[in-house]
This record gives sequence, structure tokens and C-alpha cells, in this order.
Amino acid sequence: MNRAVKSYIRDCVSIVFPRLWYRILRSKTYRSYRVVNDLTIYPQLSLPYDPASTYVTMFKTPPRHYGKINANRTFDSEGIPLYQDKYYNLVQIAQYGLTEFGYYKNTGKEKHLKNARKVCEWLLNNQEPTTGYWVYHFEFYHRATDYTLKDWACAMGQGQAASFLTRMWRIDQDDRYLEAARNAFNMFDVPVSDGGLLAEFHGYKMYEEYPTDPASFTLNGMIFATFGLYDYLQLRKDEHIQSLFDEALKSLEYMLPLYDDDLASNYDISHITARKIPKVKGDKYHIIHINLLQNLESIAPHPTFEYYIRKWAKTSGFVID
Repeated sequence: MNRAVKSYIRDCVSIVFPRLWYRILRSKTYRSYRVVNDLTIYPQLSLPYDPASTYVTMFKTPPRHYGKINANRTFDSEGIPLYQDKYYNLVQIAQYGLTEFGYYKNTGKEKHLKNARKVCEWLLNNQEPTTGYWVYHFEFYHRATDYTLKDWACAMGQGQAASFLTRMWRIDQDDRYLEAARNAFNMFDVPVSDGGLLAEFHGYKMYEEYPTDPASFTLNGMIFATFGLYDYLQLRKDEHIQSLFDEALKSLEYMLPLYDDDLASNYDISHITARKIPKVKGDKYHIIHINLLQNLESIAPHPTFEYYIRKWAKTSGFVID
């Protein structure tokens, strides 16, 4: 069955049986045993975001497939998960730390705190002193923009690392965590063309998960980066970080409609920037988009966020009054 036929069948199922399509998508994703995200859609306008507790989109306690997730991972000698059995991937490492932090907060089991502290040490020991980057020392081909990233950084990873370090500071009171979290944003106002993570769309500033050329503007990565800024600001006042956060909100309020599709949401807007390519459908990220917006709505309410929370939830069979 070719891709066009599969896409047509998927669209038909999602239109006629939206709740069924949501369940199929969630079940299929969980069965990969690689997912740390809770793909539950809650039929409410906002979800209370707590910068001191379980991270957005994460499970509060280890899910049933927790053991299989870790069984599918390779760890280095210090207990840090590896990507493709040999590389360090910041998003993977930060999310591992965030899940272990959340499991500790909700179960009190010291093994989870021990795992989280291993991630803290890795982050402190591997951050670039000037840029604040945790560099990806492997090539990644971004198919939508036909661009290969080499020795690159990721705004989503930088933001999630900051969210993790600020949470762990609340436990350990180690100021090195806050310094590393602050430095994670050093390159958020530096253009991608100059080695930074900033891309602009008609004057609106976006922090790139994938710093490609042309820009790809990945939605979930941008919002995760925004939460990292917010988490830091809950502990320290900082005019520069506040400015980055304010710009992020302004850009999301303006650009969110560009990610809308008739049936769901799009993963990025590379179909606009790279042109002549099909839209990159969100699929499981559509569920994550809804959850992210519900959390964002709780800290920065806006009619645009509200509109797309309702619309995108409805495409999955959930009506929010």
C-alpha cells in the first residue's frame, strides 16, 4: 500500500471516527516502547502548569511500559541514555531526567532521584562554556528542508534541560544548576546563520528545534523551549530571559494559525519555508500540541491558544465547552 493510499485511509478514519483514530494513534505510539509522553487528551481548556512538579506531557508515575522503555535503551557507564547506542542526544537525556524527577516527586523512591542526579552531573560537565550548548556530535538529515545538521544544537533540548535543572535546584539548592539553566539560553537571540538558534518569520522570533536552512519552525520544540524560559523566570528575575519569553509568546500568538490543518495540526511549517513539499502532519505530535497549549493557556491565556485548543481537540473527538 503506497503512502498516498495510507494517507487517504487515515484521513477518512479521522474524519468519520475521530475518537477511534486518537485511540489507534495513542496505542500504536505506546507500543513502540520509546515514548515518555503521556498522550492523554483532557477535555478542558487549560491544564495547571507547575514548574516545580511533573513536567508537561510527562507521566506522573512510571507507566506500564516503563520497564520496556528502559530495556530498549542503551546507557553509558555513568547511567546516561545513549542515542543509537553511541551518541548523546540532549532531548533524550533531558527528558529522561525530567521523567525521573517526576517519578521521584510522585513516588518518593530514591532510585529515581539518583537517576535524575546523574543527568544533572552530565549536564554540568558537558555544557559548552560560551554558547551554553550541549552539542549534538552526530549528523542529522532533516528531510523536509533537505538539510544536514552537523555538530548542532537544539532549542527544544536547551529549554528542556533548563526545565530539568530548575526543578532539580528546588531539591538540591545547587546554584550550579541555575547557572547552567541560564546559560542554556545564551544563543536564543543569535540568528541560526551566526551559529545561534533564532529564526524569524516576518519579524516574529522563533527558537529552532532544528536550526535548518531554510527554517523549519517546529511547533512542539518552540513551545518546550518557551516553558524552559518560564521555569527559569519563576526562580530568578532576568530582563534578558524575560524578553526572550515575551517574544516567544508574541510569536506563538501570531504564528499558531500557520500550523492548522483541516484534520489536525502540522508538525512544522516547512511546507511554507521550503516550498513544494507536502505538509508534515503532526500525528502523535498533534496530541502533544494540544497538551502543550492547554498548559500554556494556564500561564499566558490568549484567545488564539483557546481557539486552537478547542479546534484541535475536536478533531480527536473531544469537545471542550
